[in-house]
Amino acid sequence: MIFERLKFGKYKLKEIKTLDGYIPDTKEYNVTIIKLKDNYEIDIETDGNTDIRKDKNKITVINRQIVPSTTSATLFVNKRVEGKWADKNDIFKFKVEFKYKDGTPFDGMFDYYLNGITGKIGNNGEFELKDGDNITIKEIPTEINYILTETDYKDYIPYEKVKSGTITTKPQLHRVEFVNRTTTHGQLKIEKEVSGSVDDKSKKFKFRFNIGNDPDKNYTYEYKGSDGEIIKGYIKAKDTIDLSDGEYIILKGIKFNTTYEVSEDVDNNYTTTVNGKDGREEKGTVVTEEGDIVKFVNTRIVTPPGPNTPDDPTPPKPTDPTPNTPPDRPDRPEKPDKLDRPEKPNLPTPSIPSYPIDDTPNPNDPNSPDNIVVSDEDGVPLGDSKLVKTGNEFPQGTLIMTSILSLFGLIILRRYRKNDR
Repeated sequence: MIFERLKFGKYKLKEIKTLDGYIPDTKEYNVTIIKLKDNYEIDIETDGNTDIRKDKNKITVINRQIVPSTTSATLFVNKRVEGKWADKNDIFKFKVEFKYKDGTPFDGMFDYYLNGITGKIGNNGEFELKDGDNITIKEIPTEINYILTETDYKDYIPYEKVKSGTITTKPQLHRVEFVNRTTTHGQLKIEKEVSGSVDDKSKKFKFRFNIGNDPDKNYTYEYKGSDGEIIKGYIKAKDTIDLSDGEYIILKGIKFNTTYEVSEDVDNNYTTTVNGKDGREEKGTVVTEEGDIVKFVNTRIVTPPGPNTPDDPTPPKPTDPTPNTPPDRPDRPEKPDKLDRPEKPNLPTPSIPSYPIDDTPNPNDPNSPDNIVVSDEDGVPLGDSKLVKTGNEFPQGTLIMTSILSLFGLIILRRYRKNDR
């Protein structure tokens, strides 16, 4: 068969019917037509099948013939998955049993052919198939019963887990197909919101996520940028993504009960909440078709200006309605006025004449009194004294001693007044 005028790009090749007596190839192959400088080239992904061959721009598919026999036949087992979320790379495991009619295990070995690989298999033998794969077990004797069991069908729902039959010579090819359908899948949406200036909203923040236990598993995604453009593609289960304010990414095709972890790298200039809670990480399990939404909100940390700044935007603290105001301090009593110095008392005029100390009467004057009162320069009496006249027997030393004492008292009195002033 020749295909002409094909455009450059990707195509799929699958055999849908085989002539009787031949083993069919049920696998779907990817074919790419590549443009060269002056010509073109064809490439095909054979997945290791040696019965698919390429020679320049020619592809050859080889079907093996079933040798007719009156004593044996061939068992052909095919695998197919269906549904929106079917993954053609998922591997399913099987076990085959061969028994006589009475249930006794058959201990012989049979040749098999699987994706271009040959080998031998017997009772309780195991093999693996992906979507579109098939295994051919040849020359099984008649009257032998076979039991096929799908032992691992992942998260798919098998229409039948066990199939059995008896080998006969008619037909020569016994076909068995296992079909699994996918379950409903969910999704994970990661949103970003930034509170702050225009520069803050354009800043990119890095996120890390891990979905399930297979970091290399591919998921489809839908990314919405800040310009509103929607971009679709594929992304690994363990990867990173950068998001700014208003952007999001939706990871699709996540099987139910698959766990996930999402975290944001630390930026000390912002506080971070996840779904309204303080933190930078969220863990969960996808259990609904709508899936989970994980929303990160970042707010820039702003240090308010001091209270003395004129443009201080910080509102004043509210006044306490019941302040604990300390009692008023009592007024300090005024210092009392300085007491006026009392005036000198009016001294009574002595009956004995008074003389200043520096102007005493001449004792030899016949008119001088016998007794006098000696006073200081201010008129304060210092004491009385007997005036000794010539010819009297009063000793002169007494008068001298009295004068000295009077002088001494005068000195003390002056000092006292000086200090009092």
